[in-house]
Amino acid sequence: MPDQPKDLSAIARVIIRSMRAVLWSFFGVRKGTEHERDLASLHPLHVIIAGFVCAAVFIGILLVVVHFVTQPSVESRQPVSVVDDCGQDRTCIKKELD
Repeated sequence: MPDQPKDLSAIARVIIRSMRAVLWSFFGVRKGTEHERDLASLHPLHVIIAGFVCAAVFIGILLVVVHFVTQPSVESRQPVSVVDDCGQDRTCIKKELD
């Protein structure tokens, strides 16, 4: 198990290495030597936390993209100004309001 980092720069390096390992795992391409080095130097809890953070960011990005793709554009929106005018014989005529 690796030693616990003492200063801020060491903590930042551990976070960056954990995020880098998780992102390469998401992508699915890694060198064997880097994998072995990560196994020897990274703490499993750091990798799990980085995995959850990356998965949450990925899901958030997907939700934003889907939201923007499924929203109609401003030009294509039709005004909702239709009124049903039903007579006594129950024949309805739809009129657009001006």
